[in-house]
Amino acid sequence: MRKLLFISFTLLLLTSFTSCAVINALLGYEECYYTGCTNACVDNCNYCSTHCYRYNVPEDLNKKINQSIDRQLEQYRNDQKRSGKK
Repeated sequence: MRKLLFISFTLLLLTSFTSCAVINALLGYEECYYTGCTNACVDNCNYCSTHCYRYNVPEDLNKKINQSIDRQLEQYRNDQKRSGKK
C-alpha cells in the first residue's frame, strides 16, 4: 500500500511540473506568458507591460466610469423630457 501511495504521489508531482510556466518559474525565466511574446515580465504579473491587465490602469478609473455613466443618464433624462413636451 505504501509503495502504491509513493508511486501515485511521485506521478502526481511529475505531472504537475510539466507545465512550461511552472518549469520556467522554477528555473527563473521571467518571460511573458502571452503566446508569441518574448518580453520580460513586470513585477507581480506573469505578463509583460503590454499584456498585463493590471499594468497602467489609473487609480480613479471607476470614478471616471461612474461620472461618464451619470452624465449619459442625465443627458438621456433631458432628452426624454424634451420629447415628452412635443
